Order: sequence, then structure tokens, then C-alpha cells
Amino acid sequence: MKRTISILVIVAMMLASVLAIVPAYAETPAGTAITTADEFAKMEAKGTYYLANDITLTATYADVIFEGTLDGNGKTITLDGVTSAFKEIKGATISNLNLVVTYEFAQALAAGALANYASGTFTNITATANYSITDTNVIASKAVGAIFTEINGTSTLTNCVANGAITIANNSNYDTQGNARYAGIAGLVGKCYAAGAVKFVDCVNNVTVRNTQHTSPTAGFVGAVDFDDSIGGVQLTFENCVNNGDITGTSGNHCGIAGFVGLLGPHSATTTTIKNCRNNGNLTELAPNGGESKDGYLGGFVGRNYGSPKVTAENCINAGDIAALKGGWSGAGGFVGNGMTHGFSWTTSDPGIYTFTNCINLGDITGTSSFAGGIGGAFKQHSVNGCTVQMENCANFGDIEAIEYAGGMLGQIGDYGCDIVILKNCYNAGNITAPNGAAGMAGYIQHGAGSATKADGYNITNRSPMVIDNCANVGTITCTLAETDRTANKYVAAGILARFGDESNGAVVDQTVAAEEQLQHTDHNHQRNEVGCGKNGLQHLGGALALQCIQHQCHDN
Repeated sequence: MKRTISILVIVAMMLASVLAIVPAYAETPAGTAITTADEFAKMEAKGTYYLANDITLTATYADVIFEGTLDGNGKTITLDGVTSAFKEIKGATISNLNLVVTYEFAQALAAGALANYASGTFTNITATANYSITDTNVIASKAVGAIFTEINGTSTLTNCVANGAITIANNSNYDTQGNARYAGIAGLVGKCYAAGAVKFVDCVNNVTVRNTQHTSPTAGFVGAVDFDDSIGGVQLTFENCVNNGDITGTSGNHCGIAGFVGLLGPHSATTTTIKNCRNNGNLTELAPNGGESKDGYLGGFVGRNYGSPKVTAENCINAGDIAALKGGWSGAGGFVGNGMTHGFSWTTSDPGIYTFTNCINLGDITGTSSFAGGIGGAFKQHSVNGCTVQMENCANFGDIEAIEYAGGMLGQIGDYGCDIVILKNCYNAGNITAPNGAAGMAGYIQHGAGSATKADGYNITNRSPMVIDNCANVGTITCTLAETDRTANKYVAAGILARFGDESNGAVVDQTVAAEEQLQHTDHNHQRNEVGCGKNGLQHLGGALALQCIQHQCHDN
């Protein structure tokens, strides 16, 4: 009897577990049923509708702006001969919808399976889009995304998935500087040109994006973010999102290639927040017409930040490999390729703040980028209010290489420098290789305003100390510069920091850093030192500095 009861209990538990994963029978959604393409075309702008069965559209809903509610009811809209179901959606609510489209472009067109221009609330949207573009006369305002061409207002995308492939080929229409022609190309959204909050929650990109002959921002989620100064900025957020698509882009002066956002433009997001996200896609840079890179920027999450004053990444992982090319002021990083504090104008802006917490890079960064780092490739400021770069509890396990400076956390902070730099509880296990400066934490940090004496409006004062605290390197650090080219300022290998400088005052510090020893220093006048190992391990050190580090495995090549 007891055995029989036990068996019944087990069976009941098994049935309960099976039933738990079977969705409950869905009630008929509210609103008017849509059963044909003709009924879809006749929807009122502010009506409430649901799809009663799958439909095929041969024309885009374009007579009015849709501002109503559409429940896809798990059904599918197939697009035949058109690129989008809607021309424009404004403040609408659309959910539980599948879209399928295959379209080959013979001319420049805006493309997004759900809509060209959109704002509103979008939940459980799955788009399978295969767009192939071969036009040779592309217009700069056009953008391509599997779900939306452009988001132009406050929007939330929850549990949205993009599948398929976007390919741009045989396009040679770029100027002599390699400037972008398409406004943005991405798996989910080509371009975000909005005022207000734009949020992605539990979204996935599986689209493979390949932009072979076109210098445009290219990414997994959003190609480019920009806005009009007169309408305010974007509060851009990603939570619990994953990019699985491989991204191939062609470099350009205002171009970025990334798993999440290719370019944060000069008039861009007021805040960019990335939490609990992962990039699994590999990033590959191509050059215009097979030449050298035109200032290419590659990042697992952000390719290039040209204007967002605050970028925050927390509990994120980059697992994608990054392959960069030589050319211009290029940068490649597991999280951010290039971070420039440009702000909202060249003369006034908020301080740029980059914060990375509990972030891990697993991807290798190879090729010939100028600067490369497991978290950030290169940072610099164009802001009278300065910039901050802070990395805490971050780790790099990928191998990193560059043709100038490379580091487990960051390649370079240069040009106008950053006045606050903090690396705390960070760890590098990757092998780091570069000719000018290679180190477990950072290749080169220029602290403060290197051009403070220039008559160009930049003047940073009251700088805080640069801090490297409780950081460890167990990776092999290799400098590759030919022996005949080695000088005091080049050929630097170090366990923690290869080169540190404040060229506005030229101050240097005389010190030696031992394992697990904390040092506090102020300005001195002379420096001959090796940090970790290698040549001139801490070159051009200026300003206050705190170091508490563990260093291993450096060697000269």
C-alpha cells in the first residue's frame, strides 16, 4: 500500500511539473479580430485589434500613423514585396507577434519588419528578417533593423527576438574620409533618434549582420543613437539582453561596430546603462575598398561613444572575439572600443563618466587596432568638465594585442586624458602583446588634461588621484618593438601599468612596486623604475598615485 501511494505521489509530481511548462489556454484577446490583409489595412489609428490567424501583407500600413493596440495572439505576419508592416507607430502597444520577411534591395530603402518609425510598448515580438542590400547610391538618412528601422520616441521592448541575416554588399558610396552613409544597421533597431527613455529588457539578437562595403554604424541591437539638441536626449537601457549574432562592419570616421550599440553619436544618449547582459557575437572590422581602417572602433557592447556623458555596465560578459584593423585613431575593447567625452557641444558638457562593475571579458582581441583592452580600447575627453573611468571587480581572460598600447583592462587613456581613473579589484589572466606599452591592467594612462595650457577652452583643475588598488595580473606581457626602435618612451612591458603620464607638467616619480605593496606618491622630479618587469615600467608618472598590486609573468620579445 505504501509503495502504491509513493508511486501515485511521484506520478502526480511529474504531471504537475509537465503541466507547469504547458502554457494555459489563452483567452480571446480584446478588440476586433483581424483575419485578412485587407482588414489589417483598414484598422483605425487608435483602435484595439488582435490577429485571429496568420496573414500575408503585400502593402505597408501607411495611410495613417498607428497609435492603437495590436495583440498578435501568437500569429505570424509574412511580408511579401514590402520591407515593413507599418510605416509609423506612435505610442502604440503591440505584443505576441511574429514577423517574417525576405527582401533584396535594388535601391536605398528604410527597412524594419514591424515598422519604419516607432515608439510605444512592444512585448513578445519575434522578427525573422533577411535583408540583402546591393545599392550603390545609398542615402545617409536610411537605416536597417530586423524589427524597426528607427525608434523615434519613448519605447520599451520586452522579450523581443530578432532572427535572420542583414547583408550590405558591393557599396562604394563613401567619401574620402570613409564617413558613414547609412544612418545605422543592426539586428533589432537600425537607428534610435528619440527624446525620452528607450529600454530593452530580456531581448535577444540572433541576426548575423554583415556590412562589407559600407561605412556605417553596425551592431546587434542598435546601429546608431542620435537626437536633436532641441528635443533632449535618450535614456538608453539594456537589461538581461543577449547578442548572439556575429557582426561584420566597415570602418569609418563616425563608425562603430558592436554587439549592442555601434555608435552613440555626438548628440546622443544622456545615459547609457547596460545590466546583466552578454555579447556572444564575434566582431570583425573591414576597411573601405580593402584599404586601411578609417578610425575603426569595435566593442562588445559599444563600438564608439561620441556623446553620451554617462555609460554604465554592470554584471556583463563579453564572450565574442574581436578582429580589428590598422588605421587612424582606432580602438578595440571587450566592452567599449572608443569612449570620447564629447558631450552636447565642443565648449560645454557634463563630465563623461564610464563605470564598469563586475564585468568580464572572455573574448580575444586580435589584429592591428591602435589601442586594445579587455574592457575598454581607448578613452579621451573633449569636455571642459573632465571625465572619469572606473573599473571595479572586473576581469579579463582573453588574449589582447594592439599596434601601440594594450592592457587587460584598457589600452589607452590619451589625448586630453581623464582626470579620475580608478581600477579596483581587477584581474587579468590574458596574454597582452603590444610594441609601445603592454601591461596587465593598462597600456598607457594620461592623467588629467594633457592640453590644459592650450588656448582651446580645455582646462581641468583639482584632479583626483589615479588609483590602481588590489589588482592582479597572471597573464604573460610581451613587447614586440624591434630592439633597434626601442627608446625610453617605447618598449614598455609591465605587470600592472606600462606607461603613465601627465604631459601638462611633465612630472615623473621614482618608485619600485613590489607584490602586494601599497604606495602613495606625490609629484617628484625623476623616475627610473620597472613595474612588474620590462623596460621603464612606469614611464612619465605625474600626479598622485596609489598602487596595490600583484604582478607576474612579463617578458620582452
